[in-house]
Amino acid sequence: MSFKKLSCSQLAVLLVAVALFMFAGSLMAQSAGTSALTGTVTDPSGAVVPNVTVTVTSNETNQTRTTTTGADGAYRFTLLPPGTYRVKFSAAGFKTAELAQVVLNVTETPVLDRSLEVGAQSEQVTVEGVTETLQTATSSLGSTVAGRDVNNMP
Repeated sequence: MSFKKLSCSQLAVLLVAVALFMFAGSLMAQSAGTSALTGTVTDPSGAVVPNVTVTVTSNETNQTRTTTTGADGAYRFTLLPPGTYRVKFSAAGFKTAELAQVVLNVTETPVLDRSLEVGAQSEQVTVEGVTETLQTATSSLGSTVAGRDVNNMP
């Protein structure tokens, strides 16, 4: 097939399709100055747990965002400013779990899967220490440049 034989409308559709294909990954991620967090919540047997309330709270600003896991046990937070967060998981019939320090870096989407213990919702399990999160969504990495570094550039 030759490009000379394509009509203007066919060429326009082809160009739109190519553009969507090229930018599909960035459309699902976050902006260049933000981060995201995703994961799946399971029970001790490995079955997914729907309707879990997941709350992220910035340790620096104390801003809070909340979402609920879907039928597949998955959750996703997008457009989060980089920094350190507390992540809390709570659901009826399960012990509440909280991670005190989850570090989110610019342009990364780490995966934070959590397994909830069966128990009363009034019980709470707090995990102290730094948790390692895996960023499996993309291979892109980013960093933040301080203002003094920009000013010192030639």
